[in-house]
This record gives sequence, C-alpha cells and structure tokens, in this order.
Amino acid sequence: MLVSDWMTRELVTVAPETEVSEALELMLYKGIRRLPVVRDRELLGFITLGDIREAEGGKSSFVDWDSMDETATMPVSRIMSSKPYQISPDATLEDAAQMMRETKVGSLPVVDSFGNLVGIITQADMMLAFCRMLGSGVPGKRLTLTVESGEDIPRLLHVIESHGAITNSLAAAVPVTGAENRISVVLRIETGDMDDLLGKLEECGCRIVDVR
Repeated sequence: MLVSDWMTRELVTVAPETEVSEALELMLYKGIRRLPVVRDRELLGFITLGDIREAEGGKSSFVDWDSMDETATMPVSRIMSSKPYQISPDATLEDAAQMMRETKVGSLPVVDSFGNLVGIITQADMMLAFCRMLGSGVPGKRLTLTVESGEDIPRLLHVIESHGAITNSLAAAVPVTGAENRISVVLRIETGDMDDLLGKLEECGCRIVDVR
C-alpha cells in the first residue's frame, strides 16, 4: 500500500503572506491544528497552533485572542516551520508510519518530485488503512491464528479454498511479544461450517487463537 492510496487530497492551505489571525481563524473553523503554507502548489512550510503559541511567548496551552495585537497581523511566513518533514506519494504506508513514529509528528505533507504539495497523510489516515487491512466492515468471521513461518500461509489458504470458504481479507505479522515468534495471521472468512474448517487448519499445523 502506497501513501498516495490513503493520503488526504482535499487540502486547506494558506499563502505565505496570509496574516496569522486569518490562519488561526481558519484552523478553528475547520477544526485542524496545522496548515500547509504554499505558493503555486510549492510547499514552503507549515503553520501550526504551536507556532502561534510560541510567537505569543508560549505562556499558555491556548491562544489568547486579546493578546494577539502584534502577532495577529504578522504574515504566517514569519513564524511558520519552514522545513517540515515530508514524504513522497510513492512511499509505502509503512515508511510513513515509521517516519511519524521516529519524528513524533501526527501528519506528513506529501510532496511530489517537483516539490508540489499533493496531499497530507495523517494518523487518522493510517488508522483507516489499518482497519481496512484487518477487514473491518468486511463480511465474514474474524479468525486469528498462528503459523510457524511465511511458507505456511499458502498452505492455510489452500485449506480454506479446498473447504469452499471465501477469504475476504488477510494480514500477517510477527507479534512484538508472545506467540513464540510464530507469525500471527488475521483473516476474514465466509464459511458455512467454521468448526470443520478450524479442525482442518489445526491438522495442517495452524494454532487457532481467536474466532469472532
């Protein structure tokens, strides 16, 4: 899965000459905490609520409208973060997740090879992808099992297919703890006889963890 498949494309942006008060009003109206600063689609930086608080002296966790006389009329270019972390639309979703984790940011601007802003990938986008990958909202029973290695996954899929069941989603990972380093597999399966299928999966070496 690529960043371009999951990023938010409809963006709210401001120009570098936009006044801070206007940017703040836009953030509050849209319920967002950061705005890309662009000129002719080129990403110049980001203006965040944190940037505005810092410009106000950083004395409070919220922005006081009454104390913004001088800051309010500044262009956002004066206080924006000019070198935000960014990622390519062709990057994988796991690359984006790892970058967010390492840099401790909640979103990443997505910038193409020409320097143009084409989207934003957020933690909410990542959670949606995670839910879809695990089959949330897809018909069927959720089955969690473990196998010895990746070589066992084609075998378990063959067992499921031979049983006449339908696999609607599959995700696999090595858990951080437990499971004796076996690979955990989560599937969404449609079948008329789950008990019989579970027995056949156990016969081929799968360990059933959870069915719901």
